[in-house]
Amino acid sequence: MTVTALLLAFDRIDADEPVAAALLGLAAVGGGVWWARLGTARPVLDLLRRREVGLLVLSLFLSGTFVGLSYFLLPFYVADVLDAGASLTGVAMVFFIGAVAVTAPVSGTLADRLPPRLVGAVGAALCGAGVLSMLTLGPDAGLWDIGWRLAVAGVGQALFGTPVNAGILAAAPAHLLGTTGGVGTTSRTLAFTVGPAIAALAYGIGGGGEAGFRTGVAVLATLQALSLLALLPGSGKAVRKAG
Repeated sequence: MTVTALLLAFDRIDADEPVAAALLGLAAVGGGVWWARLGTARPVLDLLRRREVGLLVLSLFLSGTFVGLSYFLLPFYVADVLDAGASLTGVAMVFFIGAVAVTAPVSGTLADRLPPRLVGAVGAALCGAGVLSMLTLGPDAGLWDIGWRLAVAGVGQALFGTPVNAGILAAAPAHLLGTTGGVGTTSRTLAFTVGPAIAALAYGIGGGGEAGFRTGVAVLATLQALSLLALLPGSGKAVRKAG
């Protein structure tokens, strides 16, 4: 209910209906407060209050909004600005998927040998750089122009995911490991839901077309930067606990 109200609020903002957006926003807040008062929410809230867990979960959520680029902004850019077909977007995404597939095993190895936050921070930085580089796409961009940028983001996402998830589990109390795994998965799923909505809102506010694409990219790149920042505070404490 809370997530649905939040998404509808985004939609009403884009439709220039501030009153409806505000009411839906209040409904989302109310739903969150109601859930927080339930007894079943206490283990989750206690877990998130642990700095070494809460910051990693926040970083996981912020990084997951990246999908707003691939699910919304890029298809609209290809169609509206490049005047190309859906096949261009599909083939370009192969660069991203290929980069993830090649890098994921390396990410696991690095996560075993280096501090998880360090590996995750490098991944977050690379993903942010890949998203930010989309601002330099021109109206005559081709497959390679889009593909290598997605590959950089794919390497970043692959380097980010494994160590951050491992770090969350390592920092959690033993009796809350199941809850911790559920919280991490829920955070990522929420990001996959909210990310495209944020991108769509930014695209609409930017006026659509190339300007809207750049506005959306700027917003998503900012969220990636915040994901990186969430990994930096207290990293030494988390690493000592993980060790």
